[in-house]
Amino acid sequence: MCDLAAMRAGDTPMLIEVKANHGSPYMNFRGPDREVMTLEAERAGARAVLAFWPPRKQLALIPSTEWPT
Repeated sequence: MCDLAAMRAGDTPMLIEVKANHGSPYMNFRGPDREVMTLEAERAGARAVLAFWPPRKQLALIPSTEWPT
């Protein structure tokens, strides 16, 4: 469902999906996958985040609130 789960005392846990490609952040993270991850994060009391790291560029952390529907 996700690549990483990040937890620290006092912070909201995060479920993180990592993508690294030349195209769109959502090219390999399609709507059904985003929907499942969002629902699982809600069930776990966590935040769903996409970590998009295109080659030779900066890492972008994109929260589920900014994902296309």
